[in-house]
Amino acid sequence: MKLLYTIIFISISFFGFNQNLKFKITGQADTTVHLVKYFGKGLYYADTAEIKKGVVTFDGSKQEPGVLALFLPGQKMLEFVYNNEEVYIESDVKNLNNLAKVKKSEENKIFLNYIKFINTQRMKTTSIIEQRKNVAKDSEEYKQLTASIDAATKKVKEYQQNIVDNHWDLLVARIIKMSMEIEIPEAPLDENGNMIDSNFRFNYYRTHYFDNVDLNDDRLVRTPIYHSKLEKYFSPKMMVQHWDTVIKYAFNLCDQMVPNSDMYQYNVSWITSNFEKSKIMGMDKVFVYMAKRYYCGDGVRPEESWVKKDKLEKLCEKAQKQTNLVMGVKPPNIILRDTTDVQWRDFYSIDAEYTILYFWDPECGHCKKVTPKLQTLYEKKFRERNIEIFAVGKAIDK
Repeated sequence: MKLLYTIIFISISFFGFNQNLKFKITGQADTTVHLVKYFGKGLYYADTAEIKKGVVTFDGSKQEPGVLALFLPGQKMLEFVYNNEEVYIESDVKNLNNLAKVKKSEENKIFLNYIKFINTQRMKTTSIIEQRKNVAKDSEEYKQLTASIDAATKKVKEYQQNIVDNHWDLLVARIIKMSMEIEIPEAPLDENGNMIDSNFRFNYYRTHYFDNVDLNDDRLVRTPIYHSKLEKYFSPKMMVQHWDTVIKYAFNLCDQMVPNSDMYQYNVSWITSNFEKSKIMGMDKVFVYMAKRYYCGDGVRPEESWVKKDKLEKLCEKAQKQTNLVMGVKPPNIILRDTTDVQWRDFYSIDAEYTILYFWDPECGHCKKVTPKLQTLYEKKFRERNIEIFAVGKAIDK
């Protein structure tokens, strides 16, 4: 009797956790095909299998929830949502997405219908927009076309909200919620009906930008949507490209996430790397402060980092070297002879709006091209603009 119970339990467990990802693609020749997955802006190979007579099956238990895709020869992809459930989709190689039919998977019945609906609405709206370009803005026809565009936009929002309201237990609802723009209230007015803050709508939008994103749900970073939102948030359209501003919003964002989660890892890595490579002068400060806070600072445990030990050591060493070289950091009080080669000066006692520190190697052939006459001219021009010269090195006589 005990053996019978064991067999029944094993059978129930087997069928209950079946996570096969099966596809039947009409018109596809036998060949090797791939399963690919998203992580941030990257698309990576997740698995490989042979498709025979149009049928291929992958083991879903190897994959993490998110948006995956069947990748066929000719750069053809059929995207689908995976959330630890069995998936069976049929389609035709001629048009994978439009001809897709979901045979099994509640997530994808909603997801693929949503994609088809969005594509249809986009085509209609695009057509109306093109038509409106040829119409006078003050005409009745222009107003009617604009009303049609607004109606289509409203229809999309209602469709999205319906999925979110009725299927919040599914990953697809959270993905759609993330793609929705937040609703911005009208700016408050004073007693005379004048706007109190002209920047209210923008500031509200930036403050509430991530309201539709669950920053503790790792599944969302495994979609093609999250990276676009993150990149836009730190773009010039959303914030002044000043190191201290970026640092403030970067810390506010990353501190909301679970340490070492996939969401945390991606945000910290992208922000750190992106501003380390920035061509804007001063943005290296973002790299240094991100590194010291999330990779190398007090309370950070290197053994728990997702970065390999040797790379982590190099990153932390670089950040440490640059700590006192970034914008806004007070330099050490250097005491040296000035350009007269006689008078001693120190940084902290200089009373000037700007101070230029330039130095050279006395044996440098290139440096010797700066003649005493040219150097005197430079100093005169600088001092006219209240810029103090603080030179390091020996004056070049030849």
